[in-house]
Amino acid sequence: WNGISLTKNGKRIVIGVRNNGGGSSNDGIVRVYDWDGSASTPTWTQVGTDISDPVGTVDSFGSSVSISSDGQTIIAGAPSFSSGPGRVHIFTYKLISGTASWTYKASIAGSNNQDYFGYSSSINGNGDKIIVGAYNANSRTGYARLYKWDGTTASQIGSDIVGGDGDALGAHVELSANGIAVI
Repeated sequence: WNGISLTKNGKRIVIGVRNNGGGSSNDGIVRVYDWDGSASTPTWTQVGTDISDPVGTVDSFGSSVSISSDGQTIIAGAPSFSSGPGRVHIFTYKLISGTASWTYKASIAGSNNQDYFGYSSSINGNGDKIIVGAYNANSRTGYARLYKWDGTTASQIGSDIVGGDGDALGAHVELSANGIAVI
């Protein structure tokens, strides 16, 4: 599995490739592409360079990805199947001297090793709310955490949403575009 997410207008896509980072087989990378449907031969063109895990390696970076409606903010999960708590990394789009760039802004870390925090993640349309799943927590009970993102800091909203015995809650999470509904 690899993460994939499309903007609301369908013209920008983010793709996580969790087993391709140039180093270890589970380093992972994330790529962003824009659609040019008006060209004589419509094409997807990469926006910026490959995005690598800013914190570690062998974390399956890109297992989950999500993009805001305007295509300016992306998140990418690194659930760390081998060791350590998983993470979700937040990036914003910048045009610097005419060159597209994805700037690392922050990370949200899970609580415990082997929870697989970041296996699933979603950002709402405005890019100010993030939900992250950790399906392997507490003997696969799993949980999801909702965060408010202010452009600098991610703060948890409320308590964890916790599954029942063996539910693996958090294997797939999704936020509505307005960030009110959790799916």
